[in-house]
Amino acid sequence: MPTSPEATWTRVSPATSPPVRDSASMAYDSATGSVVLFGGANGGSDLNDTWTFNGVTWTRLSPSTSPPARAYASMAYDPATGKIVLFGGSGNSGDLSDTWTFDGTNWTELSTTASPPARDSASFAYDAATGKIVLFGGEGNGGNLGDTWTFDGTNWTQLSPPASPPARWYSAMAYDPATADVVLFGGSGNGGDLSDTWTFDGTTWTELSTATRPPARDSASIAYDPTTGHLIMFGGEASSGDLSDTWTFDGTNWTQVTTASSPTARDGATMAYDLATSGVVLFGGEADSVSLSDTWTFAQITVVLSQASPTAATVAYGAGYGGHLAVTNAAGTVSYIEARTDATDVIVSGSGAIRAATSLAPGTYTVTGRDSDTNGDIGSWTFSLTVGKASQTVVFTSTAPSDATVGTDYVVKATGGASGNEVTFSTTSICTVSGSTVSFIGAGECVVDANQAGDAHYLPASEAQQTIAVGKASQVITFISTAPSDATVGGIYTVRATGGASDNALIFSATSMCAVAGAMVHFIGAGRCVVNANQSGNANYFPAIQVAQTIIVGRARQTIAFTSRAPADASVGATYTVRAVGGASGHKVIFRMRSRCIVSGSVVRFTGVGICTINANQAGDADYLPATEATQSFRVAKASSKTALRLSSKEVTYGNEQVERLSVTVFPQYVGTPTGRVTIKESGTTLCAMVLSSDKRTCTLSRRELTKGTHHLAATYLGSTNFKRSSSAREVLIVIK
Repeated sequence: MPTSPEATWTRVSPATSPPVRDSASMAYDSATGSVVLFGGANGGSDLNDTWTFNGVTWTRLSPSTSPPARAYASMAYDPATGKIVLFGGSGNSGDLSDTWTFDGTNWTELSTTASPPARDSASFAYDAATGKIVLFGGEGNGGNLGDTWTFDGTNWTQLSPPASPPARWYSAMAYDPATADVVLFGGSGNGGDLSDTWTFDGTTWTELSTATRPPARDSASIAYDPTTGHLIMFGGEASSGDLSDTWTFDGTNWTQVTTASSPTARDGATMAYDLATSGVVLFGGEADSVSLSDTWTFAQITVVLSQASPTAATVAYGAGYGGHLAVTNAAGTVSYIEARTDATDVIVSGSGAIRAATSLAPGTYTVTGRDSDTNGDIGSWTFSLTVGKASQTVVFTSTAPSDATVGTDYVVKATGGASGNEVTFSTTSICTVSGSTVSFIGAGECVVDANQAGDAHYLPASEAQQTIAVGKASQVITFISTAPSDATVGGIYTVRATGGASDNALIFSATSMCAVAGAMVHFIGAGRCVVNANQSGNANYFPAIQVAQTIIVGRARQTIAFTSRAPADASVGATYTVRAVGGASGHKVIFRMRSRCIVSGSVVRFTGVGICTINANQAGDADYLPATEATQSFRVAKASSKTALRLSSKEVTYGNEQVERLSVTVFPQYVGTPTGRVTIKESGTTLCAMVLSSDKRTCTLSRRELTKGTHHLAATYLGSTNFKRSSSAREVLIVIK
């Protein structure tokens, strides 16, 4: 059977000590830094006294309240509440199911909503991985139990693990921080003592298959020793009697320890690890049915081998590690035993070879172990492996464009490191980026920064940069208004065009046939009008190339409008000043007559009765067409006339009347010479008649004899085509004898 390097038990002789007893309960109280012992059995009597051990002596406490006397109770320290928890046991009236806590001064019974049934000799340990106390088995109701319970500081909960050890009592159980499992060994089952090893992970029990194991037993004492990282188990009772052997458990196998001295064989002893003194403390028990009161401590013997080297190494994630431990003061061959690590991917062989897998995550991993040489010298060693995050590199896989200009885009591409994180891009003010699309928004130097974040295994990549020279962009002007096909002099046209992205205003100019004000083109001459459009540049854009729009401008029409109103009372001989305005050529409006009137300049004279039509015309020129002839027509009426009668003599001798010459003058209203017939009458009797002509304006009496006396004569002009009828005033002719 293999053995571990030597260790020793040392008997302590405290000034005071609890009386003899077995089956007591003991646990280390981290809150007070002392080992606490309660109750037990002294022969046929159960006890309820409370003691503490400070590594030198025992002290009996006097709490104001205490649990009833009992033996075989279960007890453990609960770091979550800072109190010791005690459950059940066997009292004077039988098995118990009460729960108590101890705060270093007094005991307090708890009232829980649920509780394990009454029992004694149950296995009990605090599970740091779940933060709960675990209870298994024990004896109750006259038989062995196999149930599992947890206590959270307030209430009990029964678990139903998928696998579980067979029912038993007097088992040894403790928590192993190295594996984060509760470890249970042996006990007394229905078929006798047991030697199986089980672990509990908070959910299920698992039976271990160990290369070696202690002989079957019950009532053994067990505690975890953090200085060695092992569970320490002592003694117990086998079918052959009480035992005094010491064993260690490293989470995988049991190893018997050879000690220089040892407590006597016994069962029912209490044992706990004292953090204050860094040693395992054992008290009392029973040997051959006799209770004991001795106190022992357990420790490994002083190592003699120095720290193995190297003591530390640093590698990058993914590189792995391979090395070899060496001891400088060893005698002969060194064996590296009991290597323990917090990473399964760091392996130390018996020959001292250290190997770390490439998959080992970044962090610091500590491997501890022991070594021994050919002489049996032993030592302990620590090796620290630091795995740093691996570096990453960003590489641009797209080529920076050589012809980049403002307003264009570029899809940037880059590869990064093994973290798998996306390569992200950022830019300066000359350009922007969305995803992988870089947009050039200004002329100058665009710098694209590429970055990749790290993760648990990889450092952030060093920033990579790509520089792109961005040139000015061209601008293009496009007319969006259509050149008019019917442009004529005097017309206007609103020109419209779009330009480049500089946002500078478009400036329009034109040739001599047209003039531009803003966007308004004015046609000022017939011929070819060319409108030029220009747009200036800026820091980011070149000036646009000038574009032109050609418009053929025709001669404009002219219109004549009479501004004088046609007379409503026109008559022969009268005049009328005609007025009219024409087109923009500036030529004079010329008037012509058709009939009934004549014109001189702008003076129209009415020459005859009827319709007088005035024709107005205006000549054209290089820019204006001749005006369309305008007419103004109106009716000319007869002119008024005035007739005057003059006698050659006021008296005439009867019978000689024919010597009287009658002169008639017809005066026109305006101008002209009235023509036509004139009669001279007396009381309706025509005395003479004449037809007016230029040389005949007189007549003689047609009658030779007029009655003596006074005669009233009047001449009547009968009118003509152009003149109205008129009568003269009466003239008096006296006929004498």
